[in-house]
Parts: sequence; structure tokens; C-alpha cells
Amino acid sequence: MSKEIQLNFSYPTSVVFKRGAIKELSEYLKQYDFGKSCLLVSGSNFARRTGYLDLLKNELKKINCETYVYDRIEPNPSVETVEAGAMLARKTNVSFVLAFGGGSVIDAAKAISLAYSSGVRIQNFLGVMNVNVTTVPLVALPTTAGTGSEVSKYSVLTDLKQKRKLAIGGPALFPKLSILDPDTLYTLPPNLVASTGLDALSHALESFFSKNSTVFSDMLSKESIRIILNNLPRAFSGDLEAKAWMMYASMLAGLSINITSTNVVHALGYYLTTHYGIPHGLANATFLVSSLEYEAPFMTDRFAELSEALGHSSPDNVVKSRLLLKDISLLLDALRIPRNLREIGVKEDEINTMVEDVTQNYSRNLSNSPIELNKEKLIEICKNAYVGRF
Repeated sequence: MSKEIQLNFSYPTSVVFKRGAIKELSEYLKQYDFGKSCLLVSGSNFARRTGYLDLLKNELKKINCETYVYDRIEPNPSVETVEAGAMLARKTNVSFVLAFGGGSVIDAAKAISLAYSSGVRIQNFLGVMNVNVTTVPLVALPTTAGTGSEVSKYSVLTDLKQKRKLAIGGPALFPKLSILDPDTLYTLPPNLVASTGLDALSHALESFFSKNSTVFSDMLSKESIRIILNNLPRAFSGDLEAKAWMMYASMLAGLSINITSTNVVHALGYYLTTHYGIPHGLANATFLVSSLEYEAPFMTDRFAELSEALGHSSPDNVVKSRLLLKDISLLLDALRIPRNLREIGVKEDEINTMVEDVTQNYSRNLSNSPIELNKEKLIEICKNAYVGRF
């Protein structure tokens, strides 16, 4: 066995995965003592447009819970948005927070709960990865299949002034209850299916190829990768069963990064999101093949192990590695993801600036990479991404 079995973890989130579960929200909440006043956090459009906002308010009313709505969460939520949400929570003195939306909404709700409960501005927690203060309960109801935030100990916010992503981590960020209802994905459009699904794939691949990986995280990430490669193209075409499998795969990847965190793909992807407005999953996807292709020669056996788990067979581990990379590249083609940085608008002479930004702001992610990555190596990865995947 290549890895010694060592496990040391606890998991504080109760998880429900069931079609139609949101319509039974009141029944699930009756099992907990979360109090009788709730800050319902959502985006500005989806919850109202689909009727889910009224459904959630009615479910909360059934248990005599007073609901205050904060529906100002934007993609890549800002520090300012979180502070405004925490201010509303203080004003209304809510007993718990309920997040209904994608990863941005759930990440924002985690940070709102933390700032409100601690009485400390969220800026004081940015970059702190072991936050362990007592917070009001958070209930997470994801409406996308990608971030895994509903089962993770992370919240990622955006500093708009400095154009950078900032993470918070630790036990305080875990939801107390997460309800995954695949029916919420019914109207999820293809572009969001692709973007969020590729975020899940990034999580799973980065977790598997992390220096922090364990036999347990490998089990989660392998299964997530297998499900995503088999189901994301069908989900992209609107298949509801495939969307449900994507929600499950995203959850598995979220569980896996609790152990390993993310690494180089996320570090590079953050730059495209903060400087070009590229959705997070698509930004990651732009660097996925070039990063893995660079790492493959240094860890051929590891790549071959995953390739075999996905059904590839060859006596040559290099061949198996190439087959894995080809699978990923073909998936990106099927989802019509830009093939290179040029298609996004990045100029070749910006690569040095990009790498400088990444090394300065995302050293935590880079430190989790399976091989040491200095500026010269990152420049090579970015130049390969500029030329484009094979």
C-alpha cells in the first residue's frame, strides 16, 4: 500500500440528500433547536423568480419562525456584502441563518453567521484557517452542483479594492444542517451547469493530486471524478438524473477538500475571476489541463492510479497518464470551454504579472500542490495555458 492509513477527523454537519426535501424543510427543522427567527440569505433573482423564496418562508412559518430576507448576494461575494448582512442579523437578532443558493450564497452566509455571532468584523478573519468560535446555526440549501460549500469548512470572499480572493476556514464555518434537493437544479442553465460542475471537478482533481491527500480523501475524490466525467456532459444537455448525480459528486468533492484543501488550479483561477470576471469554475478549467500536464511527469504512478480507476488500461504508466488528460480535455471541449488564455483576452505579456499576483496572494493554495512550484514553473504552466490544451 502506497499510503499509511492515518485518519483524524470529525464532521459536524448533518446532511440530507433527497428529491423534494426542501418542501419538507419544516419537518427537518423540527428536529433541531435552532430558535424562532431566521436570516434567509439568497441571491437577488433565482429564489424569487422560481417561487422558492415563498416556499421557504411558508415552511419556516409552519414552525412559527420569523423570517428576515437578505437577498443581496452577488457572484463572488464581497467583504462589504457580508458586513451588510451581518449588520441586518444584529439588527433583527436572528437565532439562525439559512442559505439558499449556490456556493457564493453559502460562502457569504457562513461569513455573515461568523461576523454576527462573534461581534467581530469579517475583515479580522480573512486568511485565518482555523476559526473555531461558537456561531449561530447555519442551514445550507445548495441550488447548484459545484462548490460543495454545503459540506465544507471554507468561505471564500472577494476584496474588490485589491482584486483578490480571501479565504476563511475552520470548524466555525461548517453548516449545522445541509439539505441537498436535486429538484432545485431543474432550471439550472447549461452555462451554470458547466461552470459549477467544473469547479467540482477541480476540487476533486486537486484533492487527489494534493500533498495532503489521504486514503480517505482519495476514496471521495476518485468517486467524484468518475461521476463527473460520466454525468457532466449529460447534465449540460439538461438531463435531470445527471444533474442529481452532479450534486452528489460535488458534495463528495467538498468533503474531500476539507482534508486536502485546493492548490495550484484554484490559485491561478482566482486571478481570472478577480481581474477578468470569469466565473470561478470556468477560470479553474482554463488551467486544469496545463497544470496537470505539468505535474504528470513528476508523479506518473499517481496519474496512472487515477487513470486505472477510471477504466483505462495500459502497461505504460505514461500512456495511462495521457489517457486521463485526454478525458479531461475532451470533457472541456464538450462543454465548449475556451481552449486557451487568448480566447479569454489575456495577453502573453501579462503572464509575468499574473504569476506575481498569484504567488503574492495565494501562497496557501500553492503550498498544497504535490510538487514545489516556483515562479518559473508557474510561468511555464501559464504559457502552456496560453498556447492551449491538446
